[in-house]
Amino acid sequence: SFLRRWRGSQLLCRRLAMQTQSPKYTLISPWFDGIFFWSAFPIVLIVTGVFELFVPEMIHPGYYPLWFFLLVLLVDVSHVWWSLFRVLAAPTLSRGYRTLIVAIPIISFVVLLALAYSSQWEGFFLLFQVLALIAAYHFIKQQIGITLLYAQRDHVPQGMDHTWLRRLDKMALWIATGIPLAYWISRSGDIDLEWFVDGEFDFLSPFFARFDLLSLVAILLSLIYILSQMYFIKGEGYRPNPLKYLYILMTAFIWWWGIIVYESFVIFGCGVMLLHGIAYHGLVISSVTRRKSDWSKISQILLGIWVLLLVITLAYIEEFSWDQF
Repeated sequence: SFLRRWRGSQLLCRRLAMQTQSPKYTLISPWFDGIFFWSAFPIVLIVTGVFELFVPEMIHPGYYPLWFFLLVLLVDVSHVWWSLFRVLAAPTLSRGYRTLIVAIPIISFVVLLALAYSSQWEGFFLLFQVLALIAAYHFIKQQIGITLLYAQRDHVPQGMDHTWLRRLDKMALWIATGIPLAYWISRSGDIDLEWFVDGEFDFLSPFFARFDLLSLVAILLSLIYILSQMYFIKGEGYRPNPLKYLYILMTAFIWWWGIIVYESFVIFGCGVMLLHGIAYHGLVISSVTRRKSDWSKISQILLGIWVLLLVITLAYIEEFSWDQF
Protein backbone atom coordinates (compact mmCIF):
# COMPACT_ATOMS: atom_id res chain seq x y z
CA SER A 1 0.00 0.00 0.00
CA PHE A 2 2.75 2.43 0.96
CA LEU A 3 4.76 1.42 -2.13
CA ARG A 4 1.78 2.07 -4.38
CA ARG A 5 1.21 5.51 -2.86
CA TRP A 6 4.89 6.33 -3.27
CA ARG A 7 4.91 5.28 -6.93
CA GLY A 8 1.68 7.19 -7.52
CA SER A 9 3.17 10.34 -6.01
CA GLN A 10 6.27 9.92 -8.21
CA LEU A 11 4.12 9.67 -11.36
CA LEU A 12 2.12 12.72 -10.29
CA CYS A 13 5.31 14.72 -9.73
CA ARG A 14 6.60 13.76 -13.17
CA ARG A 15 3.36 14.84 -14.83
CA LEU A 16 3.37 18.15 -12.99
CA ALA A 17 7.00 18.69 -13.95
CA MET A 18 6.20 18.04 -17.62
CA GLN A 19 3.29 20.48 -17.46
CA THR A 20 5.24 23.24 -15.75
CA GLN A 21 8.62 22.85 -17.46
CA SER A 22 9.89 25.84 -19.42
CA PRO A 23 8.88 25.75 -23.08
CA LYS A 24 11.64 25.46 -25.66
CA TYR A 25 12.01 28.74 -27.50
CA THR A 26 15.19 28.05 -29.48
CA LEU A 27 15.26 26.10 -32.74
CA ILE A 28 18.23 23.89 -31.87
CA SER A 29 19.93 25.08 -28.66
CA PRO A 30 20.91 28.43 -27.13
CA TRP A 31 24.52 28.09 -28.27
CA PHE A 32 23.66 26.88 -31.78
CA ASP A 33 21.01 29.55 -32.31
CA GLY A 34 23.27 32.23 -30.88
CA ILE A 35 26.08 31.43 -33.31
CA PHE A 36 24.11 30.81 -36.48
CA PHE A 37 20.94 32.92 -36.11
CA TRP A 38 21.79 35.79 -33.76
CA SER A 39 25.50 36.60 -34.22
CA ALA A 40 24.84 39.10 -37.03
CA PHE A 41 23.47 41.68 -34.60
CA PRO A 42 26.54 42.07 -32.30
CA ILE A 43 28.95 41.74 -35.25
CA VAL A 44 27.25 44.61 -37.11
CA LEU A 45 27.39 46.80 -33.99
CA ILE A 46 31.08 45.99 -33.45
CA VAL A 47 31.96 46.61 -37.12
CA THR A 48 30.07 49.92 -37.12
CA GLY A 49 31.75 51.01 -33.88
CA VAL A 50 35.23 50.15 -35.18
CA PHE A 51 34.59 52.06 -38.41
CA GLU A 52 33.23 55.12 -36.57
CA LEU A 53 36.14 55.23 -34.11
CA PHE A 54 39.13 54.23 -36.24
CA VAL A 55 38.40 54.10 -40.00
CA PRO A 56 35.37 56.28 -40.80
CA GLU A 57 36.30 56.29 -44.48
CA MET A 58 35.48 52.57 -44.58
CA ILE A 59 31.75 53.32 -44.15
CA HIS A 60 31.68 54.67 -47.73
CA PRO A 61 34.92 53.31 -49.21
CA GLY A 62 34.01 53.69 -52.88
CA TYR A 63 35.45 50.23 -53.60
CA TYR A 64 35.16 46.65 -52.37
CA PRO A 65 37.66 46.13 -49.52
CA LEU A 66 39.43 42.78 -49.37
CA TRP A 67 37.68 41.78 -46.14
CA PHE A 68 34.31 42.52 -47.72
CA PHE A 69 35.18 40.43 -50.77
CA LEU A 70 36.14 37.52 -48.50
CA LEU A 71 32.86 37.92 -46.62
CA VAL A 72 30.94 37.77 -49.90
CA LEU A 73 32.94 34.72 -50.97
CA LEU A 74 32.87 32.71 -47.73
CA VAL A 75 29.35 33.57 -46.52
CA ASP A 76 27.12 34.91 -49.27
CA VAL A 77 28.24 32.99 -52.36
CA SER A 78 29.25 29.82 -50.53
CA HIS A 79 25.97 29.43 -48.64
CA VAL A 80 24.21 28.54 -51.90
CA TRP A 81 26.75 25.87 -52.75
CA TRP A 82 26.57 24.58 -49.17
CA SER A 83 23.37 22.80 -50.18
CA LEU A 84 25.69 20.18 -51.68
CA PHE A 85 26.45 18.99 -48.15
CA ARG A 86 22.76 18.49 -47.48
CA VAL A 87 22.29 16.54 -50.72
CA LEU A 88 25.39 14.36 -50.31
CA ALA A 89 25.36 13.71 -46.55
CA ALA A 90 21.65 13.00 -46.24
CA PRO A 91 20.29 11.98 -49.64
CA THR A 92 17.04 10.78 -48.06
CA LEU A 93 16.18 14.42 -47.27
CA SER A 94 16.27 15.41 -50.93
CA ARG A 95 14.89 12.19 -52.42
CA GLY A 96 11.47 13.72 -53.04
CA TYR A 97 12.91 16.82 -54.67
CA ARG A 98 15.25 15.33 -57.26
CA THR A 99 13.28 16.70 -60.21
CA LEU A 100 13.33 20.23 -58.74
CA ILE A 101 17.02 19.97 -57.79
CA VAL A 102 17.91 19.17 -61.41
CA ALA A 103 15.29 21.25 -63.25
CA ILE A 104 15.48 24.59 -61.41
CA PRO A 105 19.22 25.25 -62.01
CA ILE A 106 18.89 24.30 -65.69
CA ILE A 107 15.80 26.48 -66.25
CA SER A 108 17.35 29.37 -64.32
CA PHE A 109 20.56 29.15 -66.35
CA VAL A 110 18.69 29.16 -69.66
CA VAL A 111 16.44 32.09 -68.69
CA LEU A 112 19.27 34.20 -67.25
CA LEU A 113 21.50 33.40 -70.23
CA ALA A 114 18.75 34.63 -72.55
CA LEU A 115 18.47 37.82 -70.46
CA ALA A 116 22.23 38.27 -70.60
CA TYR A 117 22.34 38.03 -74.39
CA SER A 118 19.28 40.23 -74.84
CA SER A 119 20.89 43.00 -72.77
CA GLN A 120 24.56 42.57 -73.68
CA TRP A 121 24.61 45.76 -75.75
CA GLU A 122 23.49 47.69 -72.65
CA GLY A 123 26.20 46.29 -70.41
CA PHE A 124 23.98 43.41 -69.25
CA PHE A 125 21.96 46.01 -67.31
CA LEU A 126 18.62 44.21 -67.71
CA LEU A 127 20.16 41.01 -66.37
CA PHE A 128 21.48 42.78 -63.28
CA GLN A 129 18.14 44.52 -62.69
CA VAL A 130 16.36 41.17 -62.64
CA LEU A 131 19.04 39.62 -60.43
CA ALA A 132 18.82 42.56 -58.00
CA LEU A 133 15.07 42.01 -57.60
CA ILE A 134 15.58 38.27 -57.11
CA ALA A 135 18.31 38.93 -54.52
CA ALA A 136 16.12 41.33 -52.54
CA TYR A 137 13.19 38.91 -52.62
CA HIS A 138 15.47 36.04 -51.59
CA PHE A 139 16.84 37.91 -48.56
CA ILE A 140 13.36 38.88 -47.37
CA LYS A 141 11.84 35.43 -47.89
CA GLN A 142 14.60 33.72 -45.93
CA GLN A 143 14.01 36.03 -42.97
CA ILE A 144 10.31 35.21 -43.15
CA GLY A 145 11.15 31.50 -43.19
CA ILE A 146 13.34 31.64 -40.09
CA THR A 147 10.75 33.76 -38.28
CA LEU A 148 8.10 31.15 -39.04
CA LEU A 149 10.41 28.46 -37.67
CA TYR A 150 10.51 30.35 -34.39
CA ALA A 151 6.74 30.82 -34.64
CA GLN A 152 6.37 27.03 -34.58
CA ARG A 153 7.39 27.28 -30.92
CA ASP A 154 4.29 29.40 -30.20
CA HIS A 155 1.66 27.91 -27.93
CA VAL A 156 -1.55 28.24 -29.93
CA PRO A 157 -4.78 27.29 -28.10
CA GLN A 158 -6.76 24.46 -29.61
CA GLY A 159 -9.31 25.74 -32.08
CA MET A 160 -7.43 28.96 -32.78
CA ASP A 161 -6.71 29.61 -36.47
CA HIS A 162 -2.98 29.43 -37.25
CA THR A 163 -3.43 30.99 -40.68
CA TRP A 164 -3.96 34.58 -39.57
CA LEU A 165 -1.17 34.35 -37.00
CA ARG A 166 1.31 33.34 -39.69
CA ARG A 167 0.00 35.98 -42.12
CA LEU A 168 0.50 38.67 -39.51
CA ASP A 169 4.05 37.45 -38.80
CA LYS A 170 4.82 37.60 -42.52
CA MET A 171 3.37 41.13 -42.68
CA ALA A 172 5.67 42.21 -39.84
CA LEU A 173 8.72 40.91 -41.73
CA TRP A 174 7.67 42.64 -44.93
CA ILE A 175 7.37 45.90 -43.00
CA ALA A 176 10.75 45.38 -41.30
CA THR A 177 12.54 44.78 -44.60
CA GLY A 178 10.25 46.30 -47.22
CA ILE A 179 10.31 49.87 -45.90
CA PRO A 180 14.14 50.11 -45.92
CA LEU A 181 14.11 48.56 -49.38
CA ALA A 182 11.51 51.11 -50.51
CA TYR A 183 13.77 53.90 -49.16
CA TRP A 184 16.67 52.42 -51.12
CA ILE A 185 14.62 52.26 -54.33
CA SER A 186 13.26 55.80 -53.85
CA ARG A 187 16.84 57.09 -53.68
CA SER A 188 18.38 54.68 -56.18
CA GLY A 189 21.50 56.14 -57.70
CA ASP A 190 21.82 58.84 -54.99
CA ILE A 191 23.13 56.68 -52.16
CA ASP A 192 25.97 54.19 -51.71
CA LEU A 193 23.87 51.07 -52.18
CA GLU A 194 23.69 48.47 -54.94
CA TRP A 195 23.54 44.72 -55.32
CA PHE A 196 25.37 44.49 -58.62
CA VAL A 197 25.54 47.78 -60.54
CA ASP A 198 24.79 51.41 -59.74
CA GLY A 199 21.23 52.52 -60.50
CA GLU A 200 19.81 49.00 -60.85
CA PHE A 201 16.55 50.09 -59.15
CA ASP A 202 16.16 53.36 -61.10
CA PHE A 203 13.26 51.98 -63.15
CA LEU A 204 11.27 51.46 -59.92
CA SER A 205 12.05 54.84 -58.34
CA PRO A 206 8.90 56.63 -59.68
CA PHE A 207 6.68 54.06 -57.93
CA PHE A 208 8.35 54.76 -54.58
CA ALA A 209 8.70 58.54 -54.86
CA ARG A 210 6.23 59.16 -51.99
CA PHE A 211 8.27 57.41 -49.34
CA ASP A 212 6.52 59.50 -46.65
CA LEU A 213 3.16 57.92 -47.51
CA LEU A 214 4.71 54.45 -47.50
CA SER A 215 6.11 55.18 -44.04
CA LEU A 216 2.65 56.14 -42.75
CA VAL A 217 1.21 52.91 -44.15
CA ALA A 218 4.03 50.97 -42.46
CA ILE A 219 3.30 52.66 -39.12
CA LEU A 220 -0.41 51.82 -39.45
CA LEU A 221 0.31 48.18 -40.29
CA SER A 222 2.80 47.96 -37.42
CA LEU A 223 0.12 49.16 -35.00
CA ILE A 224 -2.30 46.58 -36.41
CA TYR A 225 0.31 43.87 -35.80
CA ILE A 226 1.03 44.98 -32.24
CA LEU A 227 -2.64 45.34 -31.30
CA SER A 228 -3.52 42.00 -32.87
CA GLN A 229 -0.79 40.26 -30.88
CA MET A 230 -2.00 41.91 -27.67
CA TYR A 231 -5.56 40.80 -28.41
CA PHE A 232 -4.55 37.19 -29.13
CA ILE A 233 -2.40 37.03 -25.99
CA LYS A 234 -4.92 38.58 -23.63
CA GLY A 235 -8.20 37.44 -25.12
CA GLU A 236 -7.41 34.10 -26.74
CA GLY A 237 -4.75 32.64 -24.44
CA TYR A 238 -2.12 32.73 -27.18
CA ARG A 239 1.45 32.40 -25.85
CA PRO A 240 3.92 33.41 -28.55
CA ASN A 241 7.59 32.58 -28.69
CA PRO A 242 9.36 35.79 -27.57
CA LEU A 243 12.35 34.93 -29.78
CA LYS A 244 10.06 35.35 -32.79
CA TYR A 245 9.51 39.00 -31.90
CA LEU A 246 13.20 39.54 -31.15
CA TYR A 247 14.15 38.05 -34.50
CA ILE A 248 11.76 40.40 -36.31
CA LEU A 249 13.25 43.35 -34.41
CA MET A 250 16.83 42.23 -35.16
CA THR A 251 16.04 41.89 -38.86
CA ALA A 252 14.43 45.35 -38.88
CA PHE A 253 17.42 46.85 -37.08
CA ILE A 254 20.00 45.44 -39.51
CA TRP A 255 18.04 46.58 -42.58
CA TRP A 256 17.25 50.04 -41.19
CA TRP A 257 20.75 50.48 -39.74
CA GLY A 258 22.57 49.80 -42.99
CA ILE A 259 20.12 51.32 -45.49
CA ILE A 260 18.41 54.27 -43.79
CA VAL A 261 20.78 55.30 -40.98
CA TYR A 262 24.13 54.85 -42.75
CA GLU A 263 23.13 54.46 -46.42
CA SER A 264 26.17 52.20 -46.68
CA PHE A 265 26.39 49.05 -48.71
CA VAL A 266 29.37 47.91 -46.65
CA ILE A 267 27.45 48.05 -43.36
CA PHE A 268 24.20 46.74 -44.82
CA GLY A 269 25.97 44.08 -46.88
CA CYS A 270 27.91 42.89 -43.84
CA GLY A 271 24.74 42.62 -41.77
CA VAL A 272 22.45 41.03 -44.33
CA MET A 273 25.06 38.51 -45.49
CA LEU A 274 25.72 37.37 -41.94
CA LEU A 275 22.00 37.42 -41.14
CA HIS A 276 20.99 35.05 -43.91
CA GLY A 277 24.23 33.36 -45.00
CA ILE A 278 25.38 31.99 -41.65
CA ALA A 279 21.78 31.13 -40.79
CA TYR A 280 21.50 29.01 -43.91
CA HIS A 281 24.71 27.19 -43.01
CA GLY A 282 23.16 26.46 -39.63
CA LEU A 283 19.91 25.19 -41.14
CA VAL A 284 21.77 22.83 -43.48
CA ILE A 285 24.03 21.51 -40.72
CA SER A 286 21.12 20.92 -38.33
CA SER A 287 18.96 19.26 -41.00
CA VAL A 288 21.74 16.78 -41.74
CA THR A 289 23.11 16.03 -38.27
CA ARG A 290 19.75 15.73 -36.49
CA ARG A 291 18.30 13.09 -38.79
CA LYS A 292 19.22 9.55 -39.64
CA SER A 293 21.89 9.61 -42.30
CA ASP A 294 23.46 7.08 -44.59
CA TRP A 295 26.84 8.27 -43.24
CA SER A 296 28.49 7.86 -39.83
CA LYS A 297 29.27 10.95 -37.74
CA ILE A 298 32.99 10.78 -38.63
CA SER A 299 32.13 10.35 -42.30
CA GLN A 300 29.79 13.36 -42.10
CA ILE A 301 32.57 15.49 -40.59
CA LEU A 302 35.09 14.42 -43.23
CA LEU A 303 32.49 14.94 -45.94
CA GLY A 304 31.68 18.37 -44.47
CA ILE A 305 35.37 19.39 -44.64
CA TRP A 306 35.62 18.14 -48.21
CA VAL A 307 32.40 19.92 -49.21
CA LEU A 308 33.59 23.10 -47.46
CA LEU A 309 36.76 23.16 -49.57
CA LEU A 310 34.71 22.39 -52.67
CA VAL A 311 32.22 25.11 -51.78
CA ILE A 312 34.96 27.74 -51.34
CA THR A 313 36.45 26.73 -54.70
CA LEU A 314 33.09 26.89 -56.48
CA ALA A 315 32.27 30.20 -54.78
CA TYR A 316 35.58 31.67 -55.99
CA ILE A 317 34.97 30.41 -59.54
CA GLU A 318 31.46 31.91 -59.48
CA GLU A 319 32.64 35.27 -58.18
CA PHE A 320 35.53 35.33 -60.66
CA SER A 321 33.10 34.57 -63.50
CA TRP A 322 30.82 37.44 -62.44
CA ASP A 323 33.77 39.83 -62.38
CA GLN A 324 34.47 38.98 -66.03
CA PHE A 325 31.23 40.77 -66.94
